[in-house]
Amino acid sequence: MPIELKDKNNNHHQLCNAIEYNARRNTRAISSVTYHSFLNLPKRVTFSDGSYLAWDYRPDGRKTQSTALEKYIRVTTTVNAKGDTIVRQQTKYNTDLRKYIGAFEISGNTWRVYHDAGHTDLNTSNGALTHRYYVRGNHK
Repeated sequence: MPIELKDKNNNHHQLCNAIEYNARRNTRAISSVTYHSFLNLPKRVTFSDGSYLAWDYRPDGRKTQSTALEKYIRVTTTVNAKGDTIVRQQTKYNTDLRKYIGAFEISGNTWRVYHDAGHTDLNTSNGALTHRYYVRGNHK
């Protein structure tokens, strides 16, 4: 069953068959979607494994923060001196917190600004400046 998200302009954004593909190419079912009561914008999408995406907004609807918590299981296999195979499972969590101030997206020590040609990152811990450009046009 598809789940639809609506933004403040009542535009629908459909999530195909309530499935999300994460960076590890695993699939997770969406278990719930909640909205901010006064903005009618998505507040939190929770997945069946406990992972979630969450957003905070200013009263005018501009996004101020996004949080992603990804739960995954790390499996390690070792063989001890007796030749026994030992399998261990550890539940791990990755958290990504991003703040939005004006034109900047801030994640950890990185301040990112988007522009028509791509985006520019400033690492505040070492001062490194990185430019990334988008390739556009018909390439055959």
